[in-house]
Amino acid sequence: MSPRAFYLLAKDCVRGTHWWRPLAAWYWAWRGRLTPGEDPQKVAQSMDCFCRAIRLMPESAPARLWVTEAARRLARLKTPLEPVFFDGRGASLQLEKAVLLKPPISPLEPGVLYIAFEYQWLRLLSLPPALREDFARHYTLVLAPSWSPPHSVFNFYFPHIWPVPVYCQISHPLDAQWLPQLSSRYRVVPLMPSHWVNPDAFVPRPKNERDIDLVMVANFAVFKRHAAFFHALRRLPRSWRVVLIGQHEGRRTAKDVVAEAQAFGVGDRFTLRESVPHAEVCETLCRARASVVLSRREGACVVVAESLLADTPVGLMEGAHIGSAQFLNAQTGRWLRENHLAEDMQRLVEEAHLLQPRAWALDAQITCQDSSRKLNEWLREQALAAGQNWTCDLAPLQWRPNPSLLSPADIERLAPACAALAGKYGLRLAGQGGNK
Repeated sequence: MSPRAFYLLAKDCVRGTHWWRPLAAWYWAWRGRLTPGEDPQKVAQSMDCFCRAIRLMPESAPARLWVTEAARRLARLKTPLEPVFFDGRGASLQLEKAVLLKPPISPLEPGVLYIAFEYQWLRLLSLPPALREDFARHYTLVLAPSWSPPHSVFNFYFPHIWPVPVYCQISHPLDAQWLPQLSSRYRVVPLMPSHWVNPDAFVPRPKNERDIDLVMVANFAVFKRHAAFFHALRRLPRSWRVVLIGQHEGRRTAKDVVAEAQAFGVGDRFTLRESVPHAEVCETLCRARASVVLSRREGACVVVAESLLADTPVGLMEGAHIGSAQFLNAQTGRWLRENHLAEDMQRLVEEAHLLQPRAWALDAQITCQDSSRKLNEWLREQALAAGQNWTCDLAPLQWRPNPSLLSPADIERLAPACAALAGKYGLRLAGQGGNK
């Protein structure tokens, strides 16, 4: 290996060790306590320090104290934080990852808007206060956060500033405990983004006809650990056909990934596909013998569920904090050990024909059809318990690769309501176009 490869492995190793986490957490908590002032920006900076500390030790006793400290600082805010504080790109009312599931029916039966990713919720705060109040009376929000643990200044702030309580999905089972700590105004919905995959988007090939040995679908961010993948690839059979699918993340592009592969001497051992249509991702998963996700921590990780519905077993890092890790079992994939990564990846591929991930996923009811039914029943119960009406059910939802409506008939039926939403509030739902 080259010196560059040793450097990349050393950085990855340090990120994966835990001895430094308590030290870093206490450092950030100390910074949070030392950040003075009532100025909104100073308050938010102090909260950010505590959130950094919490994410390093989320299940610890100190973390619970830091949550309280962050909440106390939020209570100090005398004036609202401007959206530009969270996103320097400025205000926008275009929602690419939001879908209207139900139109407003009456004052006692509001509509339902599903919206994913925090930077998309942020855009709702660009509405003038009076219009925001009116919107909150007419639409129930179902939010889908992007990361776990969910502790961030914005996730503290949004339910604090929004006129009514909000429903919020989880990205990991532990989020059901953590979200109410951030705010009592969160109403936790026990579903993850990976519960919304459409099984009809996948036509799995027979096991003996698969022409790709291993696939990794991952953006090019450092936490996806391409360096670890390339290090393992050095010790895997040269005859394997390996495919990587991804897209740029921040400043990291395909050039960075290729440069890392060359540092490990495996630049010619895989095919890299960048920013491909989602249909091609599904088709590739259906052709692969196995897929892997090497990140140690992220959100729900939808590609795990997509792999299972492609009838493709998946390998996850042992101990990974990933929401969809709850789907991993003897029929769906294998745990990968850090110090035996190549060995375990080879075992996964060689045993893939023995596993039945799609059958398990369908039986476990993790599909978009099952989840749409569960969300409808859950929101209906909540509405009736609150004295509201429920005469119109939700339109079924899918994640492909962003939230969209499952049925073309529902897209057409809800088009006037989407136009009304844009006309009254200026909110444009780019994701309402279905599978485009």
